[in-house]
Amino acid sequence: MLALVLGGWFAYGAWAARHPVEPPAPLTALLVNETPLKRYDRALLASIRIFQRATGIGLAVVLQDKLPPGQTIESQAAAFFQQYGLGKGSQGKAMLLLWSEAERQFKIEVSYSLEAVFPDLLCHQLEQAARSYMLASNPYARRDFLTELMVTMRLHYLAARAADASADLTMSALASAYGLSAHVSGGAGIVGRDYASALEKAQALQTALPSHLANDFTPQGAAADTVKLYLRSLREGVGAPMLPLLSEGSRYYRMEKPLAPAYAQRLAQFYDHAMPFTVWQQGDKAVAVFQAGQPVLPMFLRRNAQGRWLVDEPKGQAYFVLPEQGGAAVQKYANFPYAAAFVPATGQPVTAALYADRSVPPALSEDGSAVKRQVQALQDRLATQPDDVDATLKLAEHLHFDLYWLEAAAPLYERVLQLAPDRNDIRWRLLDVYTGTSDIDAQERLYQELTRRTPHDALVAHYFAWFRSMYPPLTPP
Repeated sequence: MLALVLGGWFAYGAWAARHPVEPPAPLTALLVNETPLKRYDRALLASIRIFQRATGIGLAVVLQDKLPPGQTIESQAAAFFQQYGLGKGSQGKAMLLLWSEAERQFKIEVSYSLEAVFPDLLCHQLEQAARSYMLASNPYARRDFLTELMVTMRLHYLAARAADASADLTMSALASAYGLSAHVSGGAGIVGRDYASALEKAQALQTALPSHLANDFTPQGAAADTVKLYLRSLREGVGAPMLPLLSEGSRYYRMEKPLAPAYAQRLAQFYDHAMPFTVWQQGDKAVAVFQAGQPVLPMFLRRNAQGRWLVDEPKGQAYFVLPEQGGAAVQKYANFPYAAAFVPATGQPVTAALYADRSVPPALSEDGSAVKRQVQALQDRLATQPDDVDATLKLAEHLHFDLYWLEAAAPLYERVLQLAPDRNDIRWRLLDVYTGTSDIDAQERLYQELTRRTPHDALVAHYFAWFRSMYPPLTPP
């Protein structure tokens, strides 16, 4: 894999002379970004550091506008390996992720000592999977893909090391298991002002749901029966956004963040290990809770006007978790909408939350199948009353909590702060949004403003200190 193409190496030399980079110190996070989009550099550097600390593998990520004259993506990846001295200080274990914008090419290069764990065939298939993510209209899609790829390869390497054998390292053991092999669209990239039209367009892009799926996965009159059907859909790898048993917000969420079939099956494996589940109901809301200590999210359900139970897939408003990392579900907001049903299930009052009482989510809309209509009504209201703080905030909340369309919610929250600058609760909301999009600079700006406005808030001080340790300022080139 690392055989140099000599002609490419000499052609590369002139280009490298204009881009001198000293070999990194052992396990120094190395990111070279020559593209105009540098908004996520600090987030990617943090992901590189986490990967290296866990694996001891030297990792470099290179994002460039175009290949130098006479270079192929393969020859340049090999040349970068030499230039950056990858593997020095990491016992020869090194990896390079290289993206070239103009050619729309992605390359994974690994050192000889890792080829048994990450063979050529696997790397090639992952490279092909990268195209749909790296070319998505969402500006943070490539950050999502690169981060997911680092998490996936880290977990796989650790599992192989624990087994002290390469085990089954075929595509099904890694890429399929984690959903990275699926060629999915990167979502609609909803940013702008005509949100209702964006919803229409996102829905219009969906292919008709096969009749057997429409018939087999309808919402049920008992919450537990809907949960069972939802689990079955995951086992069968059904990631279709228009699944009838999903709430409308969850359908649009899947349109923006497609659920790859293999990843759905991966989630099902975690849920199966966490069985059995218990359903607790409070009015028209219910929560399905699985066995304690298992790294799975609870399932939230809401009853529609016809008395049928819909799955409201957990988005950003209540919990976040990476099941593959063995993490427990962490509540983001105090008093989240499913708290009343969730308390009996856990036996614990829902008080401790990531953001404590600094910000609370809105109540769920009464009709879980009317998101599009509600968005249109608010948009029409703002067309005639552009300074309406309440309408601006409610529209942002629909985009954030119902749809999890973060790039669209952010400018609306920022507009609320322009109209009502004392709303620190909105600054906490924006911290959540910019964390989701890995906009490190925006997070830093908000922490600085919260520190100025609430200098004695221990939670702000604690989180800001962690943030600065995790995302140090970029070193000028």
